[in-house]
Amino acid sequence: MSTLPRILGLVAAVLTLGPAMASGHPHVFIDYSIVFVVGARGAESIRMEWTFDEMYSAMLLQRYDTDRNGVLSPGEAKTMHEQHFARLGEDHHFIELKAGGQMVPVRGVRDFQAKAVKGIVTYGFTVPLPSLDAAQGVVEISLTDEEFYVAFSVGPGPTRIDAPPTYQAECAVIGDNEGVRCRYSSAR
Repeated sequence: MSTLPRILGLVAAVLTLGPAMASGHPHVFIDYSIVFVVGARGAESIRMEWTFDEMYSAMLLQRYDTDRNGVLSPGEAKTMHEQHFARLGEDHHFIELKAGGQMVPVRGVRDFQAKAVKGIVTYGFTVPLPSLDAAQGVVEISLTDEEFYVAFSVGPGPTRIDAPPTYQAECAVIGDNEGVRCRYSSAR
């Protein structure tokens, strides 16, 4: 085979696969942690924190830290919520939620906060859970970007539990950093 057809074949392969290869790796890396909240009537919510990588944090601060002091004021955090975070609601904030083995739609989040510490941006928010069995249950949460633009990882010390003494609860990472599974049961 002559050199020209080989080169043209290689160019065709790169042009065909190039866009898929470029979109096939993440551009944003987020470590997340959760607090599994159990109340008097069972599982109530999941408080989440997303900590962005250094590069994306710098981009967020460049856009939203308008006074360039490295700290997000309440007004800057509000703008960040409106222009960045709220738009993620179209994708359910990348959250996949299961309760009792069944997919549960994420119907919104609340209590958004944003902070910047030493150039790293962290979002905090609460995911309300639907009414679940008060006596016992299993809740699984994972974060997935189907376009693979964002890579989510359960961060160090990923889960905490906020439960009254009348409940026992435990959380553990699922598989190879695929999400978090929390179990709860009434101690009564």
